[in-house]
Amino acid sequence: MKKYTHITADKSQVKGSRLISNFSAPYTLLIKLFGKPHLTGDGADTDVEWQFLTPDGVVFIYNYKNGPVYKKRTGAKSVSMLDVKEWSIGARSPKAGRWIICLVEAALNVYNK
Repeated sequence: MKKYTHITADKSQVKGSRLISNFSAPYTLLIKLFGKPHLTGDGADTDVEWQFLTPDGVVFIYNYKNGPVYKKRTGAKSVSMLDVKEWSIGARSPKAGRWIICLVEAALNVYNK
């Protein structure tokens, strides 16, 4: 499997990125795979984010409108990060998105056995 590198993307790497896909996985699995989140969220819609440089470009994994920050902001029932199971993948390139999807799917196959 190709390697990835943790990065903190600059604005030029983020510009033009878009939602590539969504997936379901426990927060604890993502921590086992990638370590603690690389960034905290935007204070409105996201709580955590992982950023990677893959051979096919920059890719981001983040939660969107389903974590503690968003729930508190909207007055919805509070949740913890351990309750978050839906994640988004963002990238400029669908190829970079597919790369990380394959990695997560392989981990989920092992996790669900």
